[in-house]
Amino acid sequence: RSTLFPYTTLFRSALAGIFIPFDIWTDKDLTLSEKLFLSEIKRRQDDGGCFTSNKEFGQYMNLTKGRITQLVTGLVKKNKVTLKFSETNGRQKREIIIIKKECE
Repeated sequence: RSTLFPYTTLFRSALAGIFIPFDIWTDKDLTLSEKLFLSEIKRRQDDGGCFTSNKEFGQYMNLTKGRITQLVTGLVKKNKVTLKFSETNGRQKREIIIIKKECE
């Protein structure tokens, strides 16, 4: 079991590799980290958007919550995603929605 990527065993059956859509890969406005992160958001989105928390992303990608926050903020500033907040049973949930047509 790798300490660099502690979730390898957990995700091995569900994830055979990382897929970066061509339009994301060739987007010159994005850093490599943003391309990887946007691809992961796309992979996790359901019919609407992605509800994964910064903590969960951080654990999965071996990054701090702060770094995930920076990536989300960067994607929002570059108009690649939008954030939608809602409250259920007193808990706030964030949805990350990809807004660029080429990423769909």
